[in-house]
Amino acid sequence: MDQYINRTLVHKQHSKNVLLSNLRRILPRALPLETMELAAGHVSPEDYQLLLRVYRPLGCPTILGQGKRYILREFLGALRLTKGQYQEVLQALPEETSQEFTRLYSPHQDSRERTRYYLESPVDDDLLNRIIKQGGKAEYYIDNGTQARASAILESLGYPQVPQEDIRDIFLANMVVDTSHEFFFEHPNEHVPGIMILEACRQMIIACSHSFGGVSREHSHMILDLLEARFTGFLELYAPIILRAEVIQKREHRGAWTSVTLDITIHQNGSQLGRVTCSGSTVGSGAFKRIRRLKRDELGLLPFIPGPDLDYTLLVKPQEESVWQEARLQELNLKTLVLRVPPRDTRPPNRGVYDFVLVVSGAGSAKGQCTLASRLSNGLLRFTLESLSRTEEEQLELILKRYCKVPERAVI
Repeated sequence: MDQYINRTLVHKQHSKNVLLSNLRRILPRALPLETMELAAGHVSPEDYQLLLRVYRPLGCPTILGQGKRYILREFLGALRLTKGQYQEVLQALPEETSQEFTRLYSPHQDSRERTRYYLESPVDDDLLNRIIKQGGKAEYYIDNGTQARASAILESLGYPQVPQEDIRDIFLANMVVDTSHEFFFEHPNEHVPGIMILEACRQMIIACSHSFGGVSREHSHMILDLLEARFTGFLELYAPIILRAEVIQKREHRGAWTSVTLDITIHQNGSQLGRVTCSGSTVGSGAFKRIRRLKRDELGLLPFIPGPDLDYTLLVKPQEESVWQEARLQELNLKTLVLRVPPRDTRPPNRGVYDFVLVVSGAGSAKGQCTLASRLSNGLLRFTLESLSRTEEEQLELILKRYCKVPERAVI
């Protein structure tokens, strides 16, 4: 059964926007006897039985070394191929993969002088799946959901006694393709849209950083600096899609990734149909805010115009009075408000300090004090903002960025 990742792993508010399931580290090819003994005493009986379905004991020398150990089910001797099976696999492989296949498999004569082909060294997981499929070894295939659960169990145990070289920084996930998604499928499409594939790869680097890179999901931000894609075919809507991400560069600080580059290959029906290189850096929430504040001066200089469909209420009043007036926004930034305030009587507007409250539907509110600075043409009033708390200023900043636009004439 597919295991959809938690939406917080990729910082999404709605689960429908999560495009990954069965996220896992590639499983070690073998587990020492001590690892399974420890698992027996520390995981649930159901989880231990799942590990026994994935790994089987083997006490004879193998391509993975001497001694008794538990071998990943796919690597058992049943992966030996008859001459006919060998030829079927070879004919089904593309040229670049067939060369690797012939290098990894060697012919041997059994006691009846029949030729059998044996795997001489560990094989890449994508080629392995092709061998299982084309060689008629489907009973040895481990489905993606089971792989993900086994990976999660071993991660929770910390891979005790497993050699470090077997804990590889290679991660796999299935891409979730929901054809009812209103953004990715806003018009009828008979293949997976490219923008959806890119978003899945973007989510992959973020999810791997949190799940395997020790990066806090609550107090860190991923700053993406490279997303480079190349596709060699279309991805179909009806067949499973696997993303395989290998870490090709990383930096760490106190056990957490500070920067990482992933080589993500995209697979469907036994073929690699695309490659995306994705890299980014992680920074703490405080550092992220400092980086973004470098551009905050613009928010106090540029004129922001509220969108025509903005649903808001703006109330103002002189501080010494108790009656609020509703006003309409014409222009604003972090330093000024330009408002149209309907006159209540024939008195000119008070030049003193005003209180204001701005409530935007779906975005919350900002409130503070402002001083009437000048009267403009067409009955508009310009106010200078005063005494905004840090919280109120951040809320106003959010409203500016999300719901207002700077006109072209202001940035030429």
